Amino acid sequence: MNSLLFLIVMNSKVIIKSVEGSLAGQEFEFNEPVICMIGRAEDCRIVLPDSSENKGVSRHHCLLDIVPPKIHVRDLGSSNGTWINEMNIASLSDLKNGPARNHTQRDSVLKDGDRFRVGKNLFEIHIFSFFGEMDHPGTAHLEKSEAFVQTFVDSIPSSVSEKADFFNSPCGYCGKDLSYWIHVKKEDKAVCPACQNNPVQIARFLTEEAGEKTLASIQGYTVKKILGEGGMGVIFLLQHKREKDRLLVLKLMKPHISSDEISRKRFIRECWITQFLKHPNIVRQYDHTCYEGYVFFTLEYCNLGDVQQWMNENTGSLPVMESVQVISQALDGLHYGHTFEFDYPSDEGTLIQVRGLVHRDIKPSNILLCGTTTNRIAKLADFGLAKALNQAGLSNCTKTGSSAGTPAFVSRKQLLDFKHASVQSDIWSLAASLYFMICGAYPRDFPENMDPFLVVAETEPLSILKRNPAVPVSLAKVIDAALRDTGESAFSSALDFKKALEEAF
Repeated sequence: MNSLLFLIVMNSKVIIKSVEGSLAGQEFEFNEPVICMIGRAEDCRIVLPDSSENKGVSRHHCLLDIVPPKIHVRDLGSSNGTWINEMNIASLSDLKNGPARNHTQRDSVLKDGDRFRVGKNLFEIHIFSFFGEMDHPGTAHLEKSEAFVQTFVDSIPSSVSEKADFFNSPCGYCGKDLSYWIHVKKEDKAVCPACQNNPVQIARFLTEEAGEKTLASIQGYTVKKILGEGGMGVIFLLQHKREKDRLLVLKLMKPHISSDEISRKRFIRECWITQFLKHPNIVRQYDHTCYEGYVFFTLEYCNLGDVQQWMNENTGSLPVMESVQVISQALDGLHYGHTFEFDYPSDEGTLIQVRGLVHRDIKPSNILLCGTTTNRIAKLADFGLAKALNQAGLSNCTKTGSSAGTPAFVSRKQLLDFKHASVQSDIWSLAASLYFMICGAYPRDFPENMDPFLVVAETEPLSILKRNPAVPVSLAKVIDAALRDTGESAFSSALDFKKALEEAF
């Protein structure tokens, strides 16, 4: 079938221009994913002077989640709200009932030309996208107009039998009419949007298509069950048709995540390096590819699930000794990832040096377990995935702040300087996971009436002994030190933290 040409975003940047107030005339340019806080606090990325002119501005007033060309704004519970095009994104009921700080957070998408106000400061959004043409494989995830359908039909070579009969045929999976929706699987089969966006049908489609030349890593496998689902993807357990003890994990990125070809290619490029991570405490990635517009990974199967599931099965917390053993193993994997070295060829033919990867999204559900219940082996999952998603512009931008990570397991430093998330950020997240495993509670309290990212920005972690007085004092000191969120980090490497845990315990 002839491919169609689409205009697709090649590169983008966002410029925030201050047009009124303390910073009038200044511009802030962003061409990479970043979390940008605005407020009076000195640790904000855009700092508004702490003066009488800005008395209506909170210390951490609002958060911008920028993944060019997308930009979201989130009011962090400020007393006077954040105004977009002269409308407060706090609801009228919030304003009547008192400060917006006492209500759930508000999110809003910003578009080119939009203006938003913080106190007396007015900012203007300018979004620049650079376009180029490329071949598109003919996969569509969006509704098409009748005119587009006709154009698509006309592009099919005459060798394809009766075009009208082909496109009037029902969906190959559910039998629905395909009058205004097109997704071609083969020349003799079409699939409706509901099925092409249904993860189970997509997984079955991929395994059905698997052959020696395409999707070879899942050839001979069939979908056994769903293991889990998150904001980015759905995880399936595959079983070999003949050798039933051969199990494989298929992680399928949701269609809205892999919506355009350029982003998919960037994502695949960023993830390519992770298949070379080979360590007993990192989940092994066998393959990753894009087929018919769908991005997926194949991974090793961890038979005991993840730490969060283990906690749920164990009344919400875990014994101290077992928790420390699991985190110590995870720290081995983390150190390997942080010190990993690899050279790979660029598009220009030169070698690009990779010296260490930062995870950016460590939490109990990303620590998988295998082995037996008396001898658990911990493995870090999704190593490098958060960075790859952001570099490809595929972060979950439907929810402001989501690209920064899970608030309960994110350090203040990572939130306020997301672009430069470091080794210490990962160590903090793993220490927070250990705290959670032992106590069944997060290091910080997250009141329902306070934005979780504001909690991270303005409150300190609570000493673990206040949550669980039974924790050995020597161990508590190490965990508290690892969770210190201001000043210099207590541990310069994952191995330093592991050694301190072993000595304390």
